[in-house]
Amino acid sequence: MTAQDERLRITSEILNSMKIIKLQAWEEKFKDLIENLRAVEFKWFSSAQFNRTYGTILFWMSPIITASIFFAGCAIIGDPPLTATTIFTVLATFRVIQDPVRMLPEVLAILIQVKVSLDRFGQVLTI
Repeated sequence: MTAQDERLRITSEILNSMKIIKLQAWEEKFKDLIENLRAVEFKWFSSAQFNRTYGTILFWMSPIITASIFFAGCAIIGDPPLTATTIFTVLATFRVIQDPVRMLPEVLAILIQVKVSLDRFGQVLTI
């Protein structure tokens, strides 16, 4: 978000000073500046998207991994015995808690976005 804010601020300044930039023939210099800022922003954005993808894969696979570890532990320890009743009860319980666990990363991302937006509103209103 900081890289995006910096790029938008510079772009706004360039657009406001376009007459002077054209008069002095500085178009290439400012074009290069904006492209560099876009490259920095793209680096951060792609990194965030890859991390989000890894997190999504982990959270979608977590019920399967959790159930597998639980059943492997029960098979090794032998308590409780793996009967149909135990297996179906455990799978039903995992199914009930599966959706809230999967929604947790999205909720955290939305809360972070809300905090950043409120901070920006606060900065605009205090100016």
